[in-house]
Amino acid sequence: MQSELLQSPGDSRELLAAQVSASRRFAEVIANRLWKRLIGSGIVEPVDDWQGNTPSDPRLLARLADALIESDYDLKSLAKLILVSDVYQRKAVDAGADSQFFAGPQRRRMTAEQIVDSAFS
Repeated sequence: MQSELLQSPGDSRELLAAQVSASRRFAEVIANRLWKRLIGSGIVEPVDDWQGNTPSDPRLLARLADALIESDYDLKSLAKLILVSDVYQRKAVDAGADSQFFAGPQRRRMTAEQIVDSAFS
């Protein structure tokens, strides 16, 4: 970690953020979580347990992590990259389908809030 990059070296929150974001694993975990949120299944499953679980597509995970780091951890930029991908543009598949190969985004049930919002808008 390079302390000259910190705006307030005495700020413990800034120090923690610098230490966490200095780890490549952090970028991979965030990219995996966003991938799961948008596609329906993570590259590493379960997303909360990385011990002993290998990525189903290590190159994809590395590319997403690189994009997140290059964009200075801009989640909107990473989301856009995923949303314009061929995988996301494909027809939605049932959740029971083999998600290891990412045939397309998985169908999801609407939440109660989404149903109410759509009924009254």
